[in-house]
Amino acid sequence: MITQKAFVSHVNIGNISIEGLMYADGSFGVALPQVTSLYPNSVPKNRSLKQLEALLGITLSSHQKVKTTLNSKVVNAISLDDFEKLTLELAMKGDKDAQSLVRILYGLALTQIFSDTFNIKFEKEERQEFIKARQIHKEVFPSFTKWLQADGCFESWEYGKAVNEFKTLLGLPLITVDLYTAEQQWVLNKGELKYDTLRTVGISHEEVLKQF
Repeated sequence: MITQKAFVSHVNIGNISIEGLMYADGSFGVALPQVTSLYPNSVPKNRSLKQLEALLGITLSSHQKVKTTLNSKVVNAISLDDFEKLTLELAMKGDKDAQSLVRILYGLALTQIFSDTFNIKFEKEERQEFIKARQIHKEVFPSFTKWLQADGCFESWEYGKAVNEFKTLLGLPLITVDLYTAEQQWVLNKGELKYDTLRTVGISHEEVLKQF
């Protein structure tokens, strides 16, 4: 197998940063050590590509031996398409990190398409803010769920009603959070953080809602 040379640059996905590869033909790739760092619960370190394929039950057709501009040591890498395939497979197998990334990028893609359709500016900085807002939501929303469950809110209809009531108080539309704009997401994040803080000091759900 011919060893390819690749340029390396940090690829920021909101609060996540990985070393992305670009080959001489302009195509992109990801080194396997970066895949391991992203999905440590599913992708063990120091495994060959064949071992990884057997472990995950998938076929990765773009295996490359790569030397980068930052490191002369040869590493195994896969194409961006195969990285996408791997991420989706891991998400379907229940990997939480992969599921989170898929949801965030799904919302980003839809927002980009709608922005293009309606000629709305959605540039590099705005896209990063969009991703960061969603990443924060994934961190703070479980606390909101925890408090509702502590109050005995286990039925799906009860939970949905409580969430919609909270969104309404914040002036947010009753749609899936994955379709919120970055500004709407930040409003929700701040609201959830305030809710969690007040519940932590012993204020009831009903009393907390009166403060929004």
